[in-house]
Order: sequence, then structure tokens, then C-alpha cells
Amino acid sequence: DESGALFFEINSNKGRSDSFQNLLEALVESSLTLASLDKEEERTDTQSPWMPEGNTTKVLQHRHTRHYTHDEWMNILENDVLKWTRTAAIPSTNATCRSHAYPILKTRGIIAMPPYELRDLLLDSNRVKEFNKNSLGKKNICILPSSNDDETTVIVEHDMRIPIVGTSIQTLALTHSRPIHCGDGGCGCDIGYIVVSRSVKRGLEEEEKDP
Repeated sequence: DESGALFFEINSNKGRSDSFQNLLEALVESSLTLASLDKEEERTDTQSPWMPEGNTTKVLQHRHTRHYTHDEWMNILENDVLKWTRTAAIPSTNATCRSHAYPILKTRGIIAMPPYELRDLLLDSNRVKEFNKNSLGKKNICILPSSNDDETTVIVEHDMRIPIVGTSIQTLALTHSRPIHCGDGGCGCDIGYIVVSRSVKRGLEEEEKDP
């Protein structure tokens, strides 16, 4: 469109096109790049672009002064969620447009379950209230064809209550999950999963039915 954005038609009745597969690859790669930005987020000085939020500053200061053992630090991560924010430039999908800076929230913690169980929990719309107390309901609009059995791609509609304000919002997102493979030595083994989401718009026909 005029803003330089690119649009892909997503249809569960059609096979996955090369352009759509390339879109998913780019989404995964950009997410992994953002997740690995600035490994020094645990620094407490002002030189790091990651800004600790809430109780995170105090936790990190205590780590540097009290010299926690490995077990003590793991126990902290099992009971607290550390949070940082920053802005980062996201390249435009259109080569003629500039990249834009977006706010990013990064969290660290330990969840006591295997990676595949956590992935299944996040993808199961019927279980969303187990981990999101502000959810009013979540449903799969359509499940898209996958290139293999380990991948899941789905369009999800989610109604959420906004704390304090008391209003609710509805989101529509493309959610994609796949295994992350070990790159060390080319062994090809799975080391975990990535789950990424991107907001999408309804097709024109749907918008006309539900203005």
C-alpha cells in the first residue's frame, strides 16, 4: 500500500506458497535476532540499551554484590520474572522504506516444564486462562497447512481485559511455532521451540460481513 507495507492473502484451503513460507522464515529469523540483542542486559550501568523494569534492577544489583551460587540464581529465576525494555529498529519488508524503531519487552525466568509442553500450552486456545488471567477467551480462526509435523501455523482471535482501565480489546494474530535446531557441530538436534505472533487484518470479505 502507500505506506510501503506488503500484504499476503492467507487462505487455509490453499497450499502454502513460497512467498508465504519466506514470510514465516523472515518472521522467525527477525525474532531470533531480536531475542539475541545485546547479551549484556544483566549489566546495571547506564551504557546498556536494555532498561531494567520493576524489581529487576534490585535483583541484578544483589546478584553482583552477593555473588549468588548457581543454585541460588536458578531459584530466583524460578520465582521471579526479570523484565527489560528498549527500542530497536525493525527493517521494513519493502526495500524502499526506512526501518522503524519499536519498543521491545524482554523477560527472563524459568518455567518448570519441558519445552514441548510449554509450546503445547501456549498454542492451546482452550487453556489460555491457565497463564493469562486477563484473557476473556481465545479461539483458532483457521489452521494453516504446515511443511512438516513439527510446525504449527494458525490464525488466532483473542479477547483480553485491560487491567485497571476495565475495557477489553480483541486481537487477531498469525501464530507460528517450530523447533529450534542446534547449530553447534551441525548435529541437527532440537534444543527447544520458538513461538512467534504477528498481527494480521481480516480480509475485505470478512470486514464487510462484520463491520
